[in-house]
Amino acid sequence: MDMIEPAHWRREGYVIHPYMSPEKIPYTRAQMVQADYLFFRSPESLDGDVGAKIRLGLIALATGYFDYALMVFEGPEVADLLETRFSCSPEDIVAPASRRYGRKVHLKAMWQQLRRMVPLLRYLKNY
Repeated sequence: MDMIEPAHWRREGYVIHPYMSPEKIPYTRAQMVQADYLFFRSPESLDGDVGAKIRLGLIALATGYFDYALMVFEGPEVADLLETRFSCSPEDIVAPASRRYGRKVHLKAMWQQLRRMVPLLRYLKNY
């Protein structure tokens, strides 16, 4: 499903920001040396175990894979259980969680972009 936070290594040391680096080569893409992988089971491999499929969908929701969670919840057995027991459709569960998670990710990305501007502004100030 995903490669989580790969670790990278550079041959010429660690560079904080290319604008502030005294190195000969201020920036290079580092080589990946280690990573953790995330795998999800296929819903078909659960042999009709509705409880296991619901747990799989909830794990996918918790980790932010909403399209996969929707696919699991839209399976016939799971969708029927959600409708009869909880009176909701798979979209009723996945859409609000996706919206909230998307806002959080968007705000975090905006904050990171603003923080990356600080070294650039410091560099420009010196010119």
